[in-house]
Amino acid sequence: MTDFTDFPFAAAQCGDEQLNWLDSKGRRFQRDYVVQVRNTARSGSIIALQNFHAEGELAQQTEGMILECDRLEGSGVVTEPAQLRLDTDVAAYFDKSKLGNAGTGQPNMPLGYNLAPGETGQIVMSLSSIADFSGNLMVSGAVGKESRDFPIALEGGEQNINFLGASTSHQVMLRVAAGRLECDVISTKESFVCDISRLTVGTPP
Repeated sequence: MTDFTDFPFAAAQCGDEQLNWLDSKGRRFQRDYVVQVRNTARSGSIIALQNFHAEGELAQQTEGMILECDRLEGSGVVTEPAQLRLDTDVAAYFDKSKLGNAGTGQPNMPLGYNLAPGETGQIVMSLSSIADFSGNLMVSGAVGKESRDFPIALEGGEQNINFLGASTSHQVMLRVAAGRLECDVISTKESFVCDISRLTVGTPP
């Protein structure tokens, strides 16, 4: 029900003015996370991290739209994230279809990470869910034949995550870019200049 008529479109990219407007109208939504991993042992065996998954409760989807404010201006390192569906029991994986022709016919690859003693690393994970989710991200750590699950701590050491669901049939990502509001239709990978009046009355793009 948000009124977009006073949204500050003037800037070429998303800046403080746009972010302040968004903070006043809605709540922040984080989809991508950088997971830091470390083997604190000084010697011994490699730790195999596998079966990155979610454990928690699902609830009815919250009504709303997701607006992405891009501040990168085309810079930065692009990393292919592992995909994790919070509303399924499927472990995190690399989606081969995102590789275009190079990924045609190839099976998805489960996310796994090996850490030698003293070694550190980073994993980028992109979360999605149709239903709202509240719970933890989990990983299985194995040394030899022994394995156990433990929660993944996020920013600030928090383990619990509250994630807003988004339907996939007509999911539209709104993005501020080049001084205008653009729409990405997730199901068709189509981009176009948004007509907010159509979106807010529920007309599929």
